[in-house]
Amino acid sequence: MEQPEDTDKLREEAIAWLVRLHAPGCNEAERRACNRWLAESPRHRAAYAQAEAQWRWMEQFKSQRFRAREDALRYRPKNKLTPKRLVIFATAASLLLFCGMIVLRLGGWYDVGTRYIAAKGEREVVVLNDGSRLELNTDSEIKVHLNRWRRSVELVRGEVYFNVTHDGERPFEVQAGGGRTTDIGTAFEVYLQPETVLVAVQEGRVRVEARGSCNLAAGQQITYNRRGEFSMIPAREIADLTAWRQGRMVFHDRPLSEVLSEIGRYHDISIRISDAKQRNLRVSGAFRTASLDAILNTITSTLPVKVERINEHEVLLKPLGKKS
Repeated sequence: MEQPEDTDKLREEAIAWLVRLHAPGCNEAERRACNRWLAESPRHRAAYAQAEAQWRWMEQFKSQRFRAREDALRYRPKNKLTPKRLVIFATAASLLLFCGMIVLRLGGWYDVGTRYIAAKGEREVVVLNDGSRLELNTDSEIKVHLNRWRRSVELVRGEVYFNVTHDGERPFEVQAGGGRTTDIGTAFEVYLQPETVLVAVQEGRVRVEARGSCNLAAGQQITYNRRGEFSMIPAREIADLTAWRQGRMVFHDRPLSEVLSEIGRYHDISIRISDAKQRNLRVSGAFRTASLDAILNTITSTLPVKVERINEHEVLLKPLGKKS
């Protein structure tokens, strides 16, 4: 099993690659090496995306003078950057960048980020100081950064509906699963799933960037995987996708296994299927997210399965007629 990498080490590596790719002497071999590093882990891509976003954000200060920035711009390694020296260089760049951030923060220009969490079975509404409204579905977490030039949200886990107050001078970006969604005057949803990220637009337009990029208009939706590859999905009503905002789940001909996975997001319970053949039974209907017993009763009344409660936190679905 892959062990989580140290966050500081990842950040230094990401900055090292970013600095090297922007260096005048960067060659194709180094670009391929960077691509291999990015392909190794979603956390590599997320760290690089964050470093790249900070790089872009600092571009606006090219014409402004402060000591940390000037030191960073003057610094040049004397020798060829070996992997070890590259990390040292990145550490120095990180320190200088951090010092610059402190200067900017003291000037009221930089926000260090605020976390918002919706616990399992709950929903939370966050209204930002720009008027944008963020609705967090069950078991979701975000980190919000706001400053004078940029608005950024990192979706750590779960599902969020964004109703964004448009500001042409301050883009609103959502980073999730190694990709980025940028608002163009919009109400949209981003759902970070185990293998993919779903983006669905209710109003306006968004730009989605992963390995490639695309624009979505109202009523459109797309997914991308952890490698940044886009996939078109069968069209679903946006109202159905966002029914959780009214405390409902809506399914149209969905496999039983997917339905049970969604139910598990709202309740502290494990629902298992004893017979693999039952996993692809189709489910259609609208359910209240809070009513677990009603959901299970509806499933057992419409499908050839029965419920066996193992304990308070575990339920087993078995084929109808099969003896315990």
